[in-house]
Amino acid sequence: MVRYFSKHYGELISIPVMAEQLQIQLEQIELAFDHHRQTTTTQALLEYRLNRLCDEMSEHPCGAINEQVRHCGLGSVPSTNNAFEQCFGIDLQDFHQQCSLAAANRPAPYTADERVSDRSNRATTETRFHRHRA
Repeated sequence: MVRYFSKHYGELISIPVMAEQLQIQLEQIELAFDHHRQTTTTQALLEYRLNRLCDEMSEHPCGAINEQVRHCGLGSVPSTNNAFEQCFGIDLQDFHQQCSLAAANRPAPYTADERVSDRSNRATTETRFHRHRA
């Protein structure tokens, strides 16, 4: 079912139609999501689409929010913003701005010569998390 979501998340998805296409009874789908994910199928699809929206905004921070929302199969920007805030605790505009700032602060990709660098240069680009894990 999650594979179905990943293949069709940008399209209009009807859970009963999905059940029919997967040749699974609707009640079985609902029971499976309720039992294994403690959520409804509709809520799981919404969360999947919201996660794809996060990916879309992170990968393309210059994109227009309304286009990204539409590309992920979500409804209006205001209703998506409400769901996004409930799911992630931040509104779309703030998250989009954070993605833009992060992209602006990312160093340019290294050339082959720059990849071979001394340890002091590497230490300045690593976070505290990286150093503790190494």
